[in-house]
Parts: sequence; C-alpha cells; structure tokens
Amino acid sequence: MSEQGDKNKLLSPTICMLPVSSIAIHATGKMVRCHMSETEMGDVNSGSIIKQWDNQSFQDLRKIQRNGEWTQGCQNCKSKEDKNVTSKRTHWQNLM
Repeated sequence: MSEQGDKNKLLSPTICMLPVSSIAIHATGKMVRCHMSETEMGDVNSGSIIKQWDNQSFQDLRKIQRNGEWTQGCQNCKSKEDKNVTSKRTHWQNLM
C-alpha cells in the first residue's frame, strides 16, 4: 500500500470524499451531498455553484464527518457498510 493509502486508512470512519471532491446538482438546481442522497444542501439558483458548495450546510457536513458521525442523508452508505457491502463512500476511499 502506498504512503497516501496508509494515511487514508487513518481517516474518520465516516469521512466521504464526495462532498469535498465533487458536486451533485439536480436539473432543478438543487445541490445534494452526492448522487446517493436526496438531502438538499444548496441551490445553484440562489448563488454561484462555488458559494453553494461551500455554504454552511456543506461545511457542517464535512465537520460532522470529521467527527466520526453519520448523518441522516448518508444512511444509504451506512446501511451498506453495516452489511459489509462496499458503499460509494468506501469505493472512493479505496481508490485513493
């Protein structure tokens, strides 16, 4: 395993790269944390994509994940991981 891979294994067990590395926008302009979640995090009709992607909702989500907590909008991945099934979150972690 690479040195970077070793560092990724030390991340909080709830860290997800999707809310910090990608933007998911519905056709309506609604921004969600990832394509696996319907939890609305912002709306590009209310401001620039960058400002919405770094709004308080996304900042709070990133902090919660760093603290090792699961949120309601991440239950799809949590449910899979509880069954030892690879989730989108662990899939992307494993690629790093």
